Amino acid sequence: MMRQEFFRDVQEFSDYLDSILRPLVKLEANEGSASVSGIARKYTGDLATNFSENGVQKFMYQVSSFVESRERKSKGKESWPKINSRKIIYGLESSNPPEPGTKTVLEQKFLSYQSKYSEDKQTWKRFLREVEMRLLSLLLLNVRNKSQA
Repeated sequence: MMRQEFFRDVQEFSDYLDSILRPLVKLEANEGSASVSGIARKYTGDLATNFSENGVQKFMYQVSSFVESRERKSKGKESWPKINSRKIIYGLESSNPPEPGTKTVLEQKFLSYQSKYSEDKQTWKRFLREVEMRLLSLLLLNVRNKSQA
């Protein structure tokens, strides 16, 4: 049973992270010359290490930095990536910013898995590596490279 639950948790957490990253990776892939693989690896490359050492802070910073720069470059016309990311990260229905101090769903999910698996360091590292690999696989399978005309 533990094995099934472990893989179900890997699936659930990587699906959740995919819902945050996939729109951003698509956006970046459609406008630049970088490959989907390169873009996806930018977000997932050190995910297991970063999550085990720093929690979700670096991941949240990468996402928020990207969406903030998109909004700034478009002079506020392209705010959907920020609004969409915020809604998923906070679990919001509305596009309004949350109240200060509101816990993010991302942090809550992470802490839940951490409390479940971190007693055994090897299991925790394995959980995070599996999430990282599955997330990268989902992005590579589901985001297309920009077609060269």
